[in-house]
Amino acid sequence: MSTLTKIFVVILVVLVLFSSVLFISLTVTTGNYKSLYEGEKTRSQVAEAGENNYKLAADSYRTLFNNQVSLRTAESAAHQAAMVDKDKQVSEAKLTVKQNSDLLNDLNIKVGSLNQNLIAAQKQNTIVSQTLDRERQDKDKLAAQFLEQTARLNSMMNDNDIQAREITALKEGKAQVEQDYKEMMRQAESSGGLPKTTAPQAAVKIDGSVTAVNGGVAQINLGSTSGVKKGMKFFVYRNDNFVAYLQIEEVDAGRAAGVITDAKRDVRQGDKVSTSLE
Repeated sequence: MSTLTKIFVVILVVLVLFSSVLFISLTVTTGNYKSLYEGEKTRSQVAEAGENNYKLAADSYRTLFNNQVSLRTAESAAHQAAMVDKDKQVSEAKLTVKQNSDLLNDLNIKVGSLNQNLIAAQKQNTIVSQTLDRERQDKDKLAAQFLEQTARLNSMMNDNDIQAREITALKEGKAQVEQDYKEMMRQAESSGGLPKTTAPQAAVKIDGSVTAVNGGVAQINLGSTSGVKKGMKFFVYRNDNFVAYLQIEEVDAGRAAGVITDAKRDVRQGDKVSTSLE
């Protein structure tokens, strides 16, 4: 039951009481004036009492109404405050949503950048892998070349052993060859230039160059296929200047070695040799 309904019931009860008093007064009224006066006075008092009760009821109603209005006003103010608070919360929620949206966009941008970096890194890894494959291939080639060079070095070492034996044999015959040409040396020194005596002539003039020098022994790039024979003597010269004689002691198909004699200068690799200076 609402407050307004309660107020209405109270007023109705007051009116019923007032009507009951009037009815009772009329019922007991006598013809006596005094009694009538007393009755009238009583009615007047009852009416006044009813009016007072009505005023009290009206005041009560007004008070209850004002209290209800105040309560409704307070509730409305509270509701307005709640609405303002809700609006504030909604605004804050919207701001939070916007911030989260901006953060999400930033994260999406960063993720895109990371994806691009990942793609670039994958491409770089592919390039590095290809480079490593090429380097492995180059390494394999270098290993094969190393093995080939090692084999060549072993072959050259074997050749050096052969040359060492040849050099030993040439050194053993060097003393005898120098003795044979002492007289020729004296003639060269007395003339102050190239010696007048020539080396033993070959059927055809043979020209070549020195390919190696080891002490008093030299090797040339001429052999038996070029007509070189053991005991043959070559002139060694450099820029048209006499350097020494080379007495051949060992002959192969494509090379020969001999003892250096009557040296005016040190024999070097690259010096020219010939069977005749004419």
